[in-house]
Amino acid sequence: MKLLVSGGAGFIGSDFVRRMLAKHDDWEIVCFDKLTYAGNLDNLKVVADDPRYTFVHGDICDRAAVEAAAQGVDAIVNFAAETHVDRSIAEPEAFPADRHPGHAHAARDGARARHQAHGAGLHR
Repeated sequence: MKLLVSGGAGFIGSDFVRRMLAKHDDWEIVCFDKLTYAGNLDNLKVVADDPRYTFVHGDICDRAAVEAAAQGVDAIVNFAAETHVDRSIAEPEAFPADRHPGHAHAARDGARARHQAHGAGLHR
């Protein structure tokens, strides 16, 4: 299984990455993160040298970046989101953009990559 984990450098996403690599010896994880205020590569130090782990710096609102990162993945797990209330007041325009188009791109492109890799269907 190969996963693309968007928002994987954040608090919750990084925990998911660490747990999945610890639990599944045959899984690969591509961590895709914009590294804003919420993303921190220090959260992933423990897996940084794991050959099953790859980090890609990118924005889920960038269709081409998501499509490139999703090549060969079996599924996308999304943790990317602007979540801090004080940020929603200071930069309200970032919240709808992050939650809707970016996630739609990630889901669509991940499904497309899955379909191309496995021939038909979106479920295993």
